[in-house]
Amino acid sequence: MEFTKTLVKELAQIAEDAVAGKLEDLHGFHGVDIEVRKAGGSYGESEYTLKLKFTIVGGETQAEKDYKWAVRLYEGSSEELPLEMLGATFRYGTKTITVNGFLPGRSKNPISCKDAKTGRNLVAPLESVVQEYRKHMARQAVGQKV
Repeated sequence: MEFTKTLVKELAQIAEDAVAGKLEDLHGFHGVDIEVRKAGGSYGESEYTLKLKFTIVGGETQAEKDYKWAVRLYEGSSEELPLEMLGATFRYGTKTITVNGFLPGRSKNPISCKDAKTGRNLVAPLESVVQEYRKHMARQAVGQKV
């Protein structure tokens, strides 16, 4: 027998559920509420490596910190980044997204966002996301359905 994509997906879900369940049973770890998510992995014929991401519930992520840094960086420029866009949910193309941070290492698509329908993490270009956010806010201001 060897590892297949289906087997790997099932194992990853079992591992995530088991760790999340144990953390829930402990009512936090050392008094801290921690959320666990799958963060990828790799597999071959006889080996599977799983990555799990642990996040402090209510804590600020690195992408959120970087977003606040980028707001100051772009302040006064033509590509000004609105602070209130962080955490905002609005239409972007055919998707509804929630902006959840800034990725400074990605020069073409530095905006980190989440698809509201599927929950998948996405990246997008700064200029177009800011433009769609401003359209969203303008529609909201005049009372149009958003």
